[in-house]
Amino acid sequence: MYDMLVKLLVEEFGVAEDLITPQSTSRELDLDSLVMAELAVIVTNRTGVRMEDVRLSLDLTLEAIAERFAAAVREKEPGRRADGVSGVAL
Repeated sequence: MYDMLVKLLVEEFGVAEDLITPQSTSRELDLDSLVMAELAVIVTNRTGVRMEDVRLSLDLTLEAIAERFAAAVREKEPGRRADGVSGVAL
């Protein structure tokens, strides 16, 4: 998910790749709330995760944003309950 975010930031929003690190925050990259909303819409369209399921902040690191999206994707997996426990008995 982190790699996808980096690619989107570079290709869609023109952020210089050499400025992006896992510890960079949106604020440090001069990404405002509108850009973050647009980014969330793109990720939502690609993953099916609802924006409401992912809480974003300009002070989160890109690594944390990627993990939040990844966690939301995992929650969408069939057979997985909302608490993250597999619904399949072993």
